[in-house]
Amino acid sequence: GGGLLPVWQEHFSGTNSGVNVVTTVGTWTKGGTQGTVWKHSNFTSSGCFSDGIVPPAFSTVGNGFLLFDADSFNCVNPVPVPPTFNQTDLNGYITSPQINLSSYSDIVLEFEYGSRWCCTDAFMSVQISTDDGASWPTSLLVPVGQVNVDLQGIFSQNISQYAGGQGQVRLRFSWGPESHYYWTVDDIVIYQAATQDLKMHYDFVSHTPDGYEEYGRVPINQIQGAMRVGASLENYGSGIATNSTVAVAVLDQNSALAFTASESQSVLLPGDTAILIAQQNVN
Repeated sequence: GGGLLPVWQEHFSGTNSGVNVVTTVGTWTKGGTQGTVWKHSNFTSSGCFSDGIVPPAFSTVGNGFLLFDADSFNCVNPVPVPPTFNQTDLNGYITSPQINLSSYSDIVLEFEYGSRWCCTDAFMSVQISTDDGASWPTSLLVPVGQVNVDLQGIFSQNISQYAGGQGQVRLRFSWGPESHYYWTVDDIVIYQAATQDLKMHYDFVSHTPDGYEEYGRVPINQIQGAMRVGASLENYGSGIATNSTVAVAVLDQNSALAFTASESQSVLLPGDTAILIAQQNVN
């Protein structure tokens, strides 16, 4: 993790594939209509389409990881071209052991993951309970990437407002509804947040003031009289971020400075996100 001190970690060492998944940290409990599709694995999938795909390069991939193997569940016969495959929409989750965070008010959740999906809107989330699993008020969506593309990423989010200072926390990784392919999760870490930790998720440039045209090339005679530039910022730190500023320099076709623009956010609370947009007249 990128914080100061890990306070809880799960690398899926010492696991087995019984009714539930047991690690050196504790027992992960399967649930949902197809919760049994979750398992501990050293392979990405054994299904009709994903069989043989190299496992993601997780930090501790050698001792295995969690896998929701939807591709294998729906595979009837991998031999024909195309294979014989069911299109059953699946819903299943797996729940962590209890996590005591009562001594830590400012925390970040981070884990590595890999996924592939098709062919409707995929839904992968990590949910948070603070009453030992009795209720699940918080659900955080995990990026799924493009359809039919093997994705590897790192999920990282400040969860202080959801679980900070709580003694009966559980995490639940949930898939559904979707038919295939897979979702892998490994190297889960909860760590203390740094006091100041501001992250920029993306930036943009639009040649119109409405901000709709953000990508591609625009003929110079079609550039309108104002441009919008900006970025998305999130406060990962435990302290309040003050006067957060996005500054942009735009160059012309000769690499000369065309104009500069900036926008500031006076206060950004821990865990909050702000999109800072600056508009600049260019004619």
